[in-house]
Amino acid sequence: MNNYKMKAPLVEVPNANQKQKELLSLAKKENKMIPNMYKAMVNLPALLDSYMYGYKKFREGGDFSSAEQEVVF
Repeated sequence: MNNYKMKAPLVEVPNANQKQKELLSLAKKENKMIPNMYKAMVNLPALLDSYMYGYKKFREGGDFSSAEQEVVF
């Protein structure tokens, strides 16, 4: 079985461009930390932006319980 290793670098706030900094700062504000997944996704800012938007809408607007939401994720 082959193991896949993600090759996208993790973007840290001091090395981020303006759009990346905005998204990472928002992630930290909302999560109290910046998950490594977000640091990788922000290589394509639109990807992280879409993910964070969709995640928020799913959490706020769904009829699933918190436990059910975790199963979906």
